[in-house]
Order: sequence, then C-alpha cells, then structure tokens
Amino acid sequence: MKVSTRVANYITTSPKLQKALLKIDKNPSLFNAAYTAGLAITLKPVSILALAVNTKDGKEDAKYASAKSISTGILDFGIALAIFIPLNKRLNIISEKLFDKSGSIYFKNKQMCLNYKSVMNRFIKIGTLPLFAVLKFGAIEPLVKYMFKKRSNENSK
Repeated sequence: MKVSTRVANYITTSPKLQKALLKIDKNPSLFNAAYTAGLAITLKPVSILALAVNTKDGKEDAKYASAKSISTGILDFGIALAIFIPLNKRLNIISEKLFDKSGSIYFKNKQMCLNYKSVMNRFIKIGTLPLFAVLKFGAIEPLVKYMFKKRSNENSK
C-alpha cells in the first residue's frame, strides 16, 4: 500500500485526529497562531544563532534577529488571543445569521459567507498592523537586553 493511501486512511479513521481536526476547523486562527508562535520562538531563533557569521557584527545582528523573531512570535500569539480569536467567533455568528437570512446574497450560500469572513478578517488584520508594528518595535530592544545580558556580563569580566 502506498504511503499516501496509508496517510489518507489514518486521517479518515483516527478518532483522535478527527477530534483535533474538528477543533482546528472551528477556530483556525488559534491553531495558526500557536503553530506560528511555536516556530518563531524556537526553531527560527536557534537557526539564526547557529548560522551567525563568526564576527562581532554578525553575532550582534544574529542576536537582534533572534530577539525580533521571539518578540514577533509572542506578540502574534498574544494579539491572536486578544483580538483575532474573539473577532473570529463573532464573525462566525454573523455569517451564520447571514446564511439563514432570506432575501440576502448570503442566503444558503456557504461560499459567500466564507468570502465575507475572509474579507472581514483581512480588514481587521490591516487595521491592527500599526498597533502590531509599534508593539513589536518597542519589544525588540528590551528582549535583546534580557536574553543576552548574562553573556555580556560574563564576557566583560
């Protein structure tokens, strides 16, 4: 049996995976935020630091880039929890009402309701970009100092 067939069978027959996929389907923003934050907080900074150019400037740039990745991951997750997930739940409620409202272009048209949610999500993300940029810019420097102060103190001795 091909690997792709085994994987497909596992996906369709595993009760635990089906339960997880249903939870992800209900709130994809949470899954996306958690997955992205996990990568931005762990794998990306480790890769940046491991591949740093072996010069003083290269190592300083790597410290800054890894701190930026970590702060971005934390802020992305925090903003998703505070803003996007509650708004996504509200958009689900609104789209369900639109789906059931006769006489509108959304009536019993699932694709139109999905398009509505997608467009509204994009407007929300665009609207929060300035806030996110300010928070990220303000968080990088303190995080660099916090992450690397012990090493700097040890190197100065």
